[in-house]
Amino acid sequence: MVTVTLSDVRDQYVKYWAYFKTVYRFVFEKGRGEYVAYAREQEGREERLEKNWFG
Repeated sequence: MVTVTLSDVRDQYVKYWAYFKTVYRFVFEKGRGEYVAYAREQEGREERLEKNWFG
């Protein structure tokens, strides 16, 4: 099993935009080519994403 974590942050240098952070976590089954994706926005709880979320 391999776990990959990515984060997405809006441009912190734009003065009046809200600052949102989303963390995506992918868990791959080694040798099978399948994965499960999870997302956590701001400081909320992590949620499992549907299979077609990342196509």
